[in-house]
Amino acid sequence: MHFKLSLVPFLFIINYLNAARVVYDYNITYVDDINPDNLYSRQVVGINGQWPIPPVEVTIGDTLVMNVHNSLNEPTSLHAHGQFQNGSNYMDGPVMVTQCAIPSNYDLQYEFNITQTGTYWIHSHYMGQYMDGLRMPMIIHNPNETYKYDNDFIVTLSGKTYRIRVINMSGFATFFFSIDGHEMEIIEVDGVYTEPYKTQSLYLTAAQRFSVLVNTKNSTQFNYLMHADMDTVMFDTLPDALNPNVTAPIYYNISNNKFAPSQDVGMGSPFDDFKLTPLNKAMAVEPDHQVNLTIDFQVTTDGMNRGMFNEIPYLSPLVPTTNTMLSMGNDSNNIDVYGPQTMAFILNHLDMVEVVLNNLDANAHPFHLHGHVFQMVAKGDGVFDGNRSAVEWINNNPSQRDTIRVDAEGYAIIRFRADNPGVWIFHCHIDWHLESGLAAIFVSSPDVAQQRMQLPQAFIDICEAGGSPGVGNAAGKQGLDLSGAPSGITLIPDAFTAKGKGALAACIISAIIGMGAIVWYSMNDPYTKARQIALQQSK
Repeated sequence: MHFKLSLVPFLFIINYLNAARVVYDYNITYVDDINPDNLYSRQVVGINGQWPIPPVEVTIGDTLVMNVHNSLNEPTSLHAHGQFQNGSNYMDGPVMVTQCAIPSNYDLQYEFNITQTGTYWIHSHYMGQYMDGLRMPMIIHNPNETYKYDNDFIVTLSGKTYRIRVINMSGFATFFFSIDGHEMEIIEVDGVYTEPYKTQSLYLTAAQRFSVLVNTKNSTQFNYLMHADMDTVMFDTLPDALNPNVTAPIYYNISNNKFAPSQDVGMGSPFDDFKLTPLNKAMAVEPDHQVNLTIDFQVTTDGMNRGMFNEIPYLSPLVPTTNTMLSMGNDSNNIDVYGPQTMAFILNHLDMVEVVLNNLDANAHPFHLHGHVFQMVAKGDGVFDGNRSAVEWINNNPSQRDTIRVDAEGYAIIRFRADNPGVWIFHCHIDWHLESGLAAIFVSSPDVAQQRMQLPQAFIDICEAGGSPGVGNAAGKQGLDLSGAPSGITLIPDAFTAKGKGALAACIISAIIGMGAIVWYSMNDPYTKARQIALQQSK
């Protein structure tokens, strides 16, 4: 069977790499004349003059080293999506959360231990840059693999079982994935092994990953199509040149062009990832702490339509939040030092944290939590109003992953253990929604983090190289002096503010004066008087 793939947002890889210290030297560059969707040539962001960027492959227990040089004319960063970074929070990558951006013509080394297995990816976490191409798969192999499969990717024999890793590396679209004539057996989601779950189709929001086992057929009578259909519901417009129903052929017999009848489900997949159960069972535990996050989009005082939690858009501080946590001593336990609009929540060490996500928007959104996987314990239509007896809780080994789709005008409830001290961003993975402010920050156990980690000098130097302070509070100062910290972008008030009341009063006074002037002028018009005198004299 031959796989011929042309799906840009997805990459399917099966290879093995055995090494203890895996080093990648990355020169981040522009690459010209690339045609990712076979529609238009454009400039993209690649590595070492190459795009698509080859996958990163490591084995559990390895140390991954990425030596990065930025040859772009703009800043950059790299985030290993789904990696816990336990004890290495400053290596996580989101700009102004755990590090300053890497300036142009500057170097930074990322180095961290590989403690997980499964399917991940690495992407820029600077503004919307990864949508320009700076993204690649990351596969972490397990020498003691739970599920058995044949590891050859392109073969001519039938009767084999293949592990296909599906990664949605898009910046926006959800995809519905299926293979004509083949049932898929899900064995992994976002790096978490699952009990085998058979399905004809599945969906992936931006940033989600699946591993599926596919058994090939013993007959070479037909070839088949692999489908990845975009969910176009959120598209404001559908370009005429865009084909939202992407296909890739799977050849059992490359010498003929006879394909089995299409079984494409389009956007009608009945798949529900809440039905997946982890292989390593874990019951849901009642929460110690609850965080309520209400998702909405509103026009703010700067005139922009912004995404936000709890009516407050996230604004990046002047100092990365990790740097603040590790440089502010006892003040790191004071929520104020992280800034007025950093949307920070301090979590106690080992608390079970419940996050309630109420989506007021008319579209679904993918939310990703850095540094953890979470249990998905409930979902429903409308708004969760706090009535816990009205919820159908999933307490028996609920599904776990690091990225969740929250349905339009619905709610979802997740839980995670605050067992990874550090600063972890929780954000919408539609990248421009993140940039508009749809994010929050969990500052987990700052006192424990200070005991376990010391901020490397390189992560202070990189801030100073880019013209930002490397330590201090959100304003780059010591103590609780937050003057200068980004703030002030809020909802447009429904009622009049003090300035608004003053302006209204001034308008009213001006109107009264204006009307009085009109009346006076009408009563004292010299031309009218002149005409009256002339009329009298003519008599």
